[in-house]
Amino acid sequence: MADLIDIKQAVREFLDLGRRQAGAGQIEEAERTLRAVIALDRKSPEAWHMLGEVLSALPGRRGEAAEAFSEAMKLEPTNQGARESRAALGFRPTVQPTRDRPERNLVLPQLAGEDGKEALIAAARAAETNGDFLAAQGHWERVIAIDPSDTWAWTQHAHNLSVNLQDFEGAEAAYRRAVDEDPFDDWAWGKLGIMLADFLGRVEEGQSLLRHAISLDASEPYYHGWLGWTLYRQSEDLAASEASLIEAVRIWPDYQWAWFHLGYVRYLMSDKASEAEEAFLKALELEPADVPALFNLASLYEEQMAKPRRALQYFQKVLTVEAGDPATLRRMAMLWQGPLGDPKKAEAAYREVLVEVPDDYDVLTRLGWLLWEHMDKADEGIKLLEEAARVAPDNAWVLTHVAQAWHMAKGDSARAVDWVAEALKVDPAFDWANAYMGLILAENTETRAAAEVCFKRAVTISPDYSWAWHQLARYYLGEDATAHLAWEPLSKVLEFAPNHVSALYDIVWLGLYHLHRADIVADEAARLIELDEESGYALSMAGRVLRLTGGDEGDIETLLRRAVSVAPDDHFAWHELGEFLLYDVADLEAAEETLLRAQQLDASCKSIDLDLGLIRLVQGRTRAAREHFERALEIDPDNGTAWGAYARFLYLTDADRGLVEQAFDRALQLEPDFFEGWALYAGYLAALEGHEKEAEEALDRARTLAPATLDLHKWIERHVRPLVLDL
Repeated sequence: MADLIDIKQAVREFLDLGRRQAGAGQIEEAERTLRAVIALDRKSPEAWHMLGEVLSALPGRRGEAAEAFSEAMKLEPTNQGARESRAALGFRPTVQPTRDRPERNLVLPQLAGEDGKEALIAAARAAETNGDFLAAQGHWERVIAIDPSDTWAWTQHAHNLSVNLQDFEGAEAAYRRAVDEDPFDDWAWGKLGIMLADFLGRVEEGQSLLRHAISLDASEPYYHGWLGWTLYRQSEDLAASEASLIEAVRIWPDYQWAWFHLGYVRYLMSDKASEAEEAFLKALELEPADVPALFNLASLYEEQMAKPRRALQYFQKVLTVEAGDPATLRRMAMLWQGPLGDPKKAEAAYREVLVEVPDDYDVLTRLGWLLWEHMDKADEGIKLLEEAARVAPDNAWVLTHVAQAWHMAKGDSARAVDWVAEALKVDPAFDWANAYMGLILAENTETRAAAEVCFKRAVTISPDYSWAWHQLARYYLGEDATAHLAWEPLSKVLEFAPNHVSALYDIVWLGLYHLHRADIVADEAARLIELDEESGYALSMAGRVLRLTGGDEGDIETLLRRAVSVAPDDHFAWHELGEFLLYDVADLEAAEETLLRAQQLDASCKSIDLDLGLIRLVQGRTRAAREHFERALEIDPDNGTAWGAYARFLYLTDADRGLVEQAFDRALQLEPDFFEGWALYAGYLAALEGHEKEAEEALDRARTLAPATLDLHKWIERHVRPLVLDL
């Protein structure tokens, strides 16, 4: 008895696993799981039914699916779901060709023969109409017995066997007898071809027969439609499928089934969104309540055309046909949770799904995520997430979501690490789990080194994973010694997501303040202010890029004044404008006023002291100027720019040359790859007699480091001896 209980428990667990795998699109894994269930309990109608559903989703496995459904019905005759699924397998509105041909029509009674053949044909058709397919089989067999050469009767018999009774072996024999009787019967060739390809998995043979049917009658749209179907469904040849489906709708402009599949093929292509939309809309024009067309058009708008509101409209139309459909409600909730930004509607839709499907781990996960991130309901959110993990303990995506909630909502890194570790145990190659482990480890100096390994593993697994690339870049930017390494991962982020605003900020900052190469981030700076035009920080950096790449001074001033206008409390914006007024415009009074405003906003900024020190020097307040420069060095004694500015102060005040040289040496030692220190030093040496060679060497070094478009001589003139000194 205990063994029996254990077996039943194992069956239940495996069925749950198979259901989750099928729901996650892991069809082949689901098939293996369900066959394992059947090996444990061959009399489980639920397992046979579920296996049929799984097999029906696999190309060329419909014949096996029909057998699985039949087995479920044999074990449980009242299983209406299996009965409906088996019937749906063969649904295709193509009993007859689209135009007249040697298709049999009932003859008038007075012209009918006395052998009873016409009466039997009428009886067979009536039986099919009434759903009595076994009776229809008997009638067709008697028709053929009367007239074995009737090709049309053989094809009708074969159709009933394949579509209605799933007797594919008998159907194939009947179709082949039809083409033996009439080798030029294109309809029999076409029907045999699609049956072999679609139901029996004999793809190449089936496609060959469909092409043969087309060679016999290229004007029949069904052949082109069926060939298009099998080309994408089974051969994954999207281009050839599209061409075949285009031909089908060209021949028959009202071929709704082909219009839908043409739209779907273009949707799969992912680079033909407008053409896919056109085909879906045509399909809906012909059949406004076609749920697959409505659903996939909505998906197209959401995923490829960035039209979330239009997507929502079409998902809502699905619900007018299929009220309460869980899959549609889930997609609507995802739109409200994401681009449409309506968390309350998202919550309501998710909860409506859970009423129908309480163990839907995907919806449990998304609702839990929504609650902690947007609804300030961290405890309830985590409870739902952990329930999802209980339902789907082998799903790494769910487990990583639980980790994220503990980390982000509760600040509990230890628990988060445990959950991510569990996710990686389930799926070591799950990219998000690897990257998220890196994110957590990077927060702690003791585990920081291990974080890099996690990030690199994530981008190795998924080379186009922009979030992981960005986290790797942020990891490098966290320390001066590794900041230069962030260039490659940031470039990768922008390769896959050109409008990634956060990455644009990072790469412009990196180019300006660490690599000191404004020219290599000019395009990114321009794109940044297009995307974030109300950001004072972005406008200020863009203005600085223009200053360092020889931009028009009018354009620079416009950007910098706009920056302080949109961000009046941003120290950085005022500081950039102040430097521009001081060095480029030489407006001493305006520069002083602007820089003092910047200092009010952030008194700890060392470079403001450098600028104010120059202003005090021009004003003749040498002692005050010295205090500013020395204060900057106290704040950050290892800053090369501060030492360079101090060296300039020393030579402008005729200090001892030895002190000047020491200051320059310190500046160049601290920032050997920053052009400004070398340029200042070159300008200083050029003014000394007998130092032409050293000046040229320093200038060459500055030239190799400076932005390519910068007028270096003009920069040296303005910084070695700033224009304000001549006021």
